[in-house]
Amino acid sequence: MLEFLKHLKEDSLSKKLIEERYTHNQDFPYRTRFFEEIPFNNGITLSIQASGIHNSKPEKTLNDLTQYEAFELGVKSLDVRNFVSMDYATRDKAFTRMFKDYFDGSVYASVPSPLIEDLFQKLKDEHGLVPLDSQTGPSAV
Repeated sequence: MLEFLKHLKEDSLSKKLIEERYTHNQDFPYRTRFFEEIPFNNGITLSIQASGIHNSKPEKTLNDLTQYEAFELGVKSLDVRNFVSMDYATRDKAFTRMFKDYFDGSVYASVPSPLIEDLFQKLKDEHGLVPLDSQTGPSAV
């Protein structure tokens, strides 16, 4: 199993939207859903998204995350507080080149799940995940 999937937790705003807009059909395939960012000790967070409004494959909101072939990926830096390129996450140029074709100028669109897992493991090995007990706010996992 892909370990990063275990860290995808739906955020509170997403849950609130479901309660307000989709009370009649929470399995609506194009509903809005956002996952909390996954923070690493180097100040980088990964925003990994999949739903009917994100660049994922399929472009639907599925309850079973293992059914996604690809996810939308955003890389954020606490220094910049916005989406940044992969170069902020790792200095391994050969590794960052693997993401080049997915970059749309802001986020990485339809990135294959195994490639996201490789990034997750690389950042975890190089920098470590922020411990759960020290995570607060909208980036908490």
